[in-house]
Amino acid sequence: MSRVIKVSHGFSPNAYASISEAVSVTTIVPASEKIKCESINGHLVLGYQFNGSCLVVSFDNGKYLVVFPGKEKIEWDVVTDKPTFNEQIHSENSDIIFELPSGNHFSWDWEKILDTFVGRQVAISPSDQFLFIFYRGGAEYIFTSLLDKEDINRQYLLISEA
Repeated sequence: MSRVIKVSHGFSPNAYASISEAVSVTTIVPASEKIKCESINGHLVLGYQFNGSCLVVSFDNGKYLVVFPGKEKIEWDVVTDKPTFNEQIHSENSDIIFELPSGNHFSWDWEKILDTFVGRQVAISPSDQFLFIFYRGGAEYIFTSLLDKEDINRQYLLISEA
């Protein structure tokens, strides 16, 4: 049986005065982030762990991508030591339906999406607030966040087609 969770967007996208301002801001990637991206881009995904709010992706070069919702943006890092979770996602979470303030419903299909990356070379691309991930010949996906309206301390990491 499906469980419906009422959610709102975790943070609002930044607003810009013009398209050129938006493009210029999003193309500026700090050197430290470029180095992190280069350390995993083009490497094979071996697997992942996900607890609903934090994702750890393991790569064939011994690196781990850690992705989680922050206060005003998607936070991410590339590390060499595998992070551990205190809480694991439960199997019943695969049948979660999110309800947006508009009343629209959608399934939380994280496992189906994340499984498509395993065994493939991937690349990530950060923007000022979001993180994108894709593999050659596949769709581009974006990480965003949702807030549980009944438990304001609970954030969900959402991956969806961009």
